[in-house]
Amino acid sequence: MNTLRRLVLVIGIFLLFAMLLIQLIPREKRNTGSAGTNAITHIYTVPQPVNAVLKKACFDCHSNRTEYPWYSNIQPFARFMENHIIHGKEELNFDEFGSYPIKKRYNKLRSIESQLKDRTMPLKTYTLIHRDARLTKEEVALLINWSKELRNKIDAKL
Repeated sequence: MNTLRRLVLVIGIFLLFAMLLIQLIPREKRNTGSAGTNAITHIYTVPQPVNAVLKKACFDCHSNRTEYPWYSNIQPFARFMENHIIHGKEELNFDEFGSYPIKKRYNKLRSIESQLKDRTMPLKTYTLIHRDARLTKEEVALLINWSKELRNKIDAKL
C-alpha cells in the first residue's frame, strides 16, 4: 500500500508540474476590437434586435470583437477556445462580410439559416458555458427571417 501511495503522489506531482508547464504556451488573442468598414452592420441594415442576438450568440467566434473570459488565460482551455475561434472566423466573420463576393454572402446567409434550423449553432460547447447565448425559438425565427430578407436583397443583385 505504501508503494501505491508513493506512485499516486509521483503521478500527482507530475500532473501538477505538467499543468504548470503548459501555462507557458503562448496565447494568441485574435481581437481587433472594432467592426471595420467590411462589417455586415456597415454594408447592410441590421435591426437592433438582430444585432443584439448576433452579439450575444455569434460574435465571440464569428467577428473581430471576441470577448475573452478569464479562463481563456488558462491552458488547455485557451488552446481549445482559440481553435474554435480560428475555425469560426474562417467559416464566417461578420466583420469581414463585406469583403466576401456577393455569391459567398448569399451562401453564408443560407448556411446560417440551415444551422439555426438544425440547432447546430451556436455550438453546445459554447452555450454550456455562455448560457445567455442559448437562443430561444423567437430569436432563432428572428435571425432566420432577417437572413432570408437579406438574401432576397442580395438575390436581386445576382
